[in-house]
Amino acid sequence: LTQCETKGYKISTTVVDLSGQVLAQLRSDGAGIHTLESSRKKAFTAMSMKQPSGNLMKVIADNPIMQPLQYMNENLLFLAGGIPIQLNGNVIGGIG
Repeated sequence: LTQCETKGYKISTTVVDLSGQVLAQLRSDGAGIHTLESSRKKAFTAMSMKQPSGNLMKVIADNPIMQPLQYMNENLLFLAGGIPIQLNGNVIGGIG
């Protein structure tokens, strides 16, 4: 959050656990109201798919047959900005 703010971006960031539950959520003053939910969904997507949400965005863009993936679960958001959190090679959560 601080790094983005120093570059002039007003954002939200969310950390989820392995079950997709929010552990922490921060929002910059003046960040758009949509940023809380989109950061949560990016974190959920990265955690549940075990890869950065930007990778999945590219897969869907490059392979139209894969587009239905984005409708599998209402918590998924295939936009860049979500990263899985790993410990000892195991995904334990996500951050968006």
